[in-house]
Amino acid sequence: MSTTTAPKITREVTRNGVVVQYVYSFCSSCSYWHGFAWTMADAYLQGERHLIAVHDVDPRTASTARRVAESREAHA
Repeated sequence: MSTTTAPKITREVTRNGVVVQYVYSFCSSCSYWHGFAWTMADAYLQGERHLIAVHDVDPRTASTARRVAESREAHA
């Protein structure tokens, strides 16, 4: 199984009249959901940093989920 942290879940919460968006990513190495960022773009980058720093994953492998998503958007 490949290691990934592709953003999967977004949730919006209203706090003190302000809508806040949480983006959660599941790390297949940790088997844990991480609340990495407030935007999808940031979630990909933070997930990549997590894989590289915590799980010693090669940077090119860590960026696979982002590159696949970018490719899908380009062909949509």
